[in-house]
Amino acid sequence: MGQVRDIQTRLRHVRTCFVEKVKQARKLIYTDGRPINGVHVERLLKETSSVPTENVFVERLGITDFDFSKLLVVDFLHEFELGVWKTLFKHLIRVLYACPNGADKVSELDARLCQVSTFGVSTIRRFANNASEMKKLAARDFEDLLQCAIPAFEGLLPNEHDVRLMKLLYRLGEWHALAKLRMHTDETLESLASCTPLVGTLMREFRDKSCSQFQTVELPSEQQARSRRQAQIAAQYPTDSASRKPQATERKIRTLNLFTYKFHAMADYIHAIPWFGTIDSYSTQLGELAHRLVKRLYGLTNKREPEGQIGRRYKRAQLLSKARIAKERANLKGKGRAVEVATPSGVREEMAHAHQVGFGYGERPEDLIIPLQAHHFMSSRRDHPVDLTPFLQQEPLDPSKKDFLPKLEDHLLGRLRGIPFDGDYEFTDKEWQLVVIMNERIYSVKTLRINYTTYDVRRDQDVINPSTDHCTVLLNSPETQHNAHCYWYAQVLGIFHADIIHLDTAMGSVKSKERMEFLWVRWLGIEPDYRFGSKAARLPKVGFIPENDDFAFGFLDPLHVIRACHLIPDFVRGQTNELLGTSLPTAARKAGESSDWWNYYVMIFVDRDMFMRYRGGGVGHIDLQSSEDYGVSPGSEDEDGSDKLVMVAGGQSNPDDEEQLDSEEFDSDDDSEAAEHNWLLDYLDPSHQYDSSDDLNESESSSE
Repeated sequence: MGQVRDIQTRLRHVRTCFVEKVKQARKLIYTDGRPINGVHVERLLKETSSVPTENVFVERLGITDFDFSKLLVVDFLHEFELGVWKTLFKHLIRVLYACPNGADKVSELDARLCQVSTFGVSTIRRFANNASEMKKLAARDFEDLLQCAIPAFEGLLPNEHDVRLMKLLYRLGEWHALAKLRMHTDETLESLASCTPLVGTLMREFRDKSCSQFQTVELPSEQQARSRRQAQIAAQYPTDSASRKPQATERKIRTLNLFTYKFHAMADYIHAIPWFGTIDSYSTQLGELAHRLVKRLYGLTNKREPEGQIGRRYKRAQLLSKARIAKERANLKGKGRAVEVATPSGVREEMAHAHQVGFGYGERPEDLIIPLQAHHFMSSRRDHPVDLTPFLQQEPLDPSKKDFLPKLEDHLLGRLRGIPFDGDYEFTDKEWQLVVIMNERIYSVKTLRINYTTYDVRRDQDVINPSTDHCTVLLNSPETQHNAHCYWYAQVLGIFHADIIHLDTAMGSVKSKERMEFLWVRWLGIEPDYRFGSKAARLPKVGFIPENDDFAFGFLDPLHVIRACHLIPDFVRGQTNELLGTSLPTAARKAGESSDWWNYYVMIFVDRDMFMRYRGGGVGHIDLQSSEDYGVSPGSEDEDGSDKLVMVAGGQSNPDDEEQLDSEEFDSDDDSEAAEHNWLLDYLDPSHQYDSSDDLNESESSSE
């Protein structure tokens, strides 16, 4: 799948209406009296598995060479998410069981998936504690598993096989994101065409070089299901005990089967998308989602003539839904009436720090109505004041509160003076006197809502809540040196606003008085000496700045936030107390936590908009990342040789420290693969002509 010969066959040997062959075959049968299964008829029709039947549409419309493939759209949900990826995921579980201590490895996989945080409203949902058993999983659940698979599977296989698997999972995530885009350009179609043969090559390489090293058998659930089927057959067709075959108790050998239509169909997306449009236009997902309602209502019936009962319950649900919407609209018209928000089951108010707004507090109607043209919205409520002096005296050894007030005054003064943000501001004690926080009081709010334009020119929103896992954000990096990473990352510890007075000492008057919004953040930096991106087939990796760095904590203007980001811990490296040298309660960690993860993976495949921000080329994005290789190494030397601050995990990194890369891993492609690459990019051009004299190398190189 995806190689030159395969795509040539799809383009040159297109299945069409064989009108002339069918006419000749019918003449042989009805005029010459030849048998239907005779040699003469088989010689005409057997090669294409055709039958001597005339098609009335072809006859009336006069079509002689119609391409049937242009009638059949691809089915992404069943072919890939419930097909190729589900098959691979299931076989990866078999491989883990085949490893030494296989049951422990599967348990470790389940434990890692349970620690993956949710993202968005329903983009990434909470995984069950037994995800490896794949019980009652829908296509959206397998999509979540694919998007979070790299950190979850890392390190579970021996080193050689683990490297091969990580590269395969990255390419599958990349292909999935490209194929599922809701808006395509020529560049994204070229990327999809380039990625497809890589997926095919890596799948075959993983099957031949890794899967072949393990004796994989049925999963326990597969063996139990097969035993149940055999028992049902035996009960349905009882026979004599002497002739009845005993039920097999041994697990059957199972291998990774790539000889399937679903895997073969992956190459059809390259030309199906230009023909039919983006796959969301004809996805079967809408119909599959409707099954959930019917199945739920069917479970409420007595199973006797359920159609009428389902219809009555559906009509009743529609009426209740209309009544609920009308009540919500009436509540929104009321002034000053709070919308009660129920506290989630099992969540206590103590989970929030003293400076954070807890789960049990509702939001006013005006806090829920946000104009889409606004960059962000922060509530102006003042019912959670934070007096600075008592706040700083509580837990005085908390590293996150070190220099809290000076850093806050630096931040506010820098914004008041209109100084461009470059990480932080630094002023003198005398200049701090120009900023006055009224009543030495700031006000904490529960959430920050960020509106942003997606790659396909739609408006979307992320909700930042420091009391939950939805507390990490990304912003454009102010670094300008060559090969600097395009984004900075921060964990939001608190969301505040305050009344600020800006004094003018020269005039002896108040220059301005305004309400200012700001975020208290803990910075994360790019992991040094780590190569990531499309060419390296690795996710970006970040880590918290150590507490001894002056830039470990700071403040951020909400206007600089692009959107929320999804981070998953690097489970292989584990946790530590070296980045924050305390195990006592601290505002830098969630309540109940006593250590930090060394590193986090930035999940660029969490949704299509996030992927396009790293790839570049999004129509709705202002700052376009280079699509050549949407990953850069940190700490590279600046063109003008200046010494600039680079946000990296482990503290400040001098740009003069060049990253040492393995030259063998990043060598340029050889001639044979370059020929394949160029051909795959060129064939999308409809004006391109192919003839039998094309001399194309058909080797299947496994190197990228």
